[in-house]
Amino acid sequence: PILPDLKLCIAYRDMLRSATLDNDQIPTALRRRLRNPPQGVLKISRDMRLSINLYLAQRNASETTYAETRAAFILDNPKRRIYTHAQVKAKITEITGIVPIVYDMCPNSCIAYTGPLASLDRCPYKECREFRYDQQKLASDGSRIARRQFHTIPLGPQLQCLKRSAKRAEELRYLERRMAEIAEELNINHGDLNVFDDWCCGKDSTDNYNFDGHKAGAEERKRFCGDDFVLLVSLDGAQLYMMKASDCWIYIWVILNYDPIVRYKRTHILIGGVFPGPHKPKNVDSFLYPGLYHVSALQHEGLRVWDSYLNKICLSNLTVAFGTADTPGAVYFSGGAGHTSMHPCRLLCELRGRRKPDGKTYYPVHIRPDNYTLDTQPSYTTQHFIRPDNEEERYRQRLHLVLSSRTKAEYARNRKETGISRPSILDGLRRSFGMPRGLTCDLMHLGSLNIPDLYIGLVRASIECDKTDDVKNWPFAVLKKPRVFKAHGGVVKAYGRFLPTDFHAAPRDISEKVNSGYKAKEFTTYLYAYAPALLYDYYGTGEGAGLSEGKLPSEFHQHLCRLVSGMRTVSNRTISVTALQDAAMQLTTFVEDFEKLFCEGRIDRMHFCRPSIHGIGHLAFEIVRVGPLGILAQWTLERVIGLLVGELRQHSTPYAHLSQRGLHWCLRNAIKALIPELDNDTDYLPPKGAQTLSSGYVLLPAHLKIPTPMSEVESRAFWDYALSQNWIDVGEDEGVIAVEKWSRLRLHNGQVSRSAWKECEKDLDKHRMARNVKVDMGGQIRYGEVRYYFQVDLGKESEAGTEIEDLDDPIRTLAMVCLFSEGDPRILADTFNVLYICDYLSDAGLIVVDHTALESVVAAIPLNPFDRVLGSSPGWNNTLDSFRGPFFVFEKMGLEMDRLKTQ
Repeated sequence: PILPDLKLCIAYRDMLRSATLDNDQIPTALRRRLRNPPQGVLKISRDMRLSINLYLAQRNASETTYAETRAAFILDNPKRRIYTHAQVKAKITEITGIVPIVYDMCPNSCIAYTGPLASLDRCPYKECREFRYDQQKLASDGSRIARRQFHTIPLGPQLQCLKRSAKRAEELRYLERRMAEIAEELNINHGDLNVFDDWCCGKDSTDNYNFDGHKAGAEERKRFCGDDFVLLVSLDGAQLYMMKASDCWIYIWVILNYDPIVRYKRTHILIGGVFPGPHKPKNVDSFLYPGLYHVSALQHEGLRVWDSYLNKICLSNLTVAFGTADTPGAVYFSGGAGHTSMHPCRLLCELRGRRKPDGKTYYPVHIRPDNYTLDTQPSYTTQHFIRPDNEEERYRQRLHLVLSSRTKAEYARNRKETGISRPSILDGLRRSFGMPRGLTCDLMHLGSLNIPDLYIGLVRASIECDKTDDVKNWPFAVLKKPRVFKAHGGVVKAYGRFLPTDFHAAPRDISEKVNSGYKAKEFTTYLYAYAPALLYDYYGTGEGAGLSEGKLPSEFHQHLCRLVSGMRTVSNRTISVTALQDAAMQLTTFVEDFEKLFCEGRIDRMHFCRPSIHGIGHLAFEIVRVGPLGILAQWTLERVIGLLVGELRQHSTPYAHLSQRGLHWCLRNAIKALIPELDNDTDYLPPKGAQTLSSGYVLLPAHLKIPTPMSEVESRAFWDYALSQNWIDVGEDEGVIAVEKWSRLRLHNGQVSRSAWKECEKDLDKHRMARNVKVDMGGQIRYGEVRYYFQVDLGKESEAGTEIEDLDDPIRTLAMVCLFSEGDPRILADTFNVLYICDYLSDAGLIVVDHTALESVVAAIPLNPFDRVLGSSPGWNNTLDSFRGPFFVFEKMGLEMDRLKTQ
């Protein structure tokens, strides 16, 4: 006998495994379209195209606004036939074939009446037992009117639309091209890669890819080729309203065939479904089932698509490579027992947690505490972070043990011993990377929420302290005094003025806002950029004189810098093997030393060891397996949720309206895929007055067209540069020159660097500084402040009559830069190159560089932003030399990943 809850999970899994398009769960019209896709490039009338343009342009507007706009067009030209809103939507639905499948659900969001629950008439949960149908209608005329319903948006028609235009079909061939490059590199390097820059660089992908291009058979469930659709499914919940229960769950599909540059844009993200609230579902499988059944049925016989690039119908397999969610949501994909169980790791690794003598919660404590007698498990080593090749076989054995449970007591025992509570619904799919290989770390929640929350709790001593312990004995709790934390928060707020706008939201005063919706990006900047400087005892009075208030002891500060060093590396998109090896060393050492420094072998501090600390140890090794983790993180879904919720206008029925916004999202993206010309989400367009340069750089206004003389020291810097470029001979400099100044430069990475020329005209409290840059000086990296940009024409004669000749390009775009000093080598060594502390050199560091030497915009922040030179403006004067003391400099964390954001 199998327990009822397990029996239900098994039923869902087995029904997925046997899914076919011929089942009545697939509507007839949908089945017909999936097997007989429309062929050829879509052609529509001029009037219909204009109507669709109007429909797309008024994304968030009401139908009344559309009607008024339509009337204005007709008034201007009565001969044009502009379709009504309903007619346009119906036509787009007909063209794309995207029709939501509607299912009944419990009025309290407990379950969806799907799969094995489809025949029920009321909720099976004892605490609910709500009826499925309107009982008054049922009693009066026998009609079965569902009290609540939800929508699933089938994936097949959305995928079919993608390849009907040559542009999108060609974009989808990125995977095939990239795997060909990887194959060549593997061949040259004897099976190794030098760089990880996408998910397909991971070992699991290279092991399962058919490099010869042949289609995988039914028994090869993990294998895929370049023509197949490789998918990531991502699930998360959202609270629509802050002050009331309003849970709502959404899942999306990310098509991994696209180049990462376009993969995460809103026009390429597909909505799978919306699970209405206001309560959290008690059986998420029942809501996921319809969408996954559709996918499994397509995996059974393949998806027929018209490929405009190849000009023929192709049969594509669908492989669901990864299932991602935050830690609480991950259990729905993993079937794990949760992060408080004996096996708390979301990756279902072999770590066994330990509990306190009087507690029930298990903690991922790696080093056996002193005098601990509840188990005989030895201390864990770095090797436990590496997932073994046979982990799927071990997973199957453990799952079999759980499913063989005959009683609740036996189930509880097996669940505890294995860390598995039920089979994963993803395990029912015919083509996937399997369990638990399809699970990976969520870098967003782990690095930007969980770790900062824990670390701030420790240094503030706001984390729980057992009765046998005392916060007075916590040397790391340097911000526990309210006065010190208040001053700390004031500095955090002041730092925001020096943080470029490209670095997202500047962290607010953390002493006031830490419990009031502090954003993930704020936590990221605070912990991985500010904290190494804020908690460093730079102004200390030396050894033996005591530690400055609010500063970490050196061993704790070094420990923090290990974390920051490793996290900065694993947050990148392009990660070299050398950098990854260093990150692995830093992060695993961080995990090991965390328990030594913070827990000190004490049983009453075991609760410091949260699952997030253990998860840090997995990160570098997961990159080897699945590629850069930022590629698979939850940032995309969080952004999609934000965009969808931002479109809500019907607050009386928010869940139904949100479902309609999700459907509109899919229709909009599908029609743009069919007619790429309708996609106005174009690449960057320079503004009026801008000048496009080489290598992706763009000069931006303001532009002072009246030549302005340089200062003597600036002219000297220019002639030194001209001499270094062989534009002049020794002794031929001409004194002071005049140039036309430009105020801004768009860099090759999309960042915009401003200049002191215009920024210093405003008080710093009215904008955020963005004129400090990373400069590549022939392989040596330095940082500096841009005074202004200018151009010289090497083909023109100068005022002195000397002509500087250059045959390639007579116009050169240059930047006048004031360098900072090189970073303090002792501090860099002590902090693993995390804390770059330097001085502003002003005129003494003045140089001229070519615009292509500017690599990125950086933040340069005075360690003490309140320490000003006597006589300087009492307000926020904008000149850097008005600040005493050193600056610390840092680049934007995950800069490459940020270019991939959903727009």
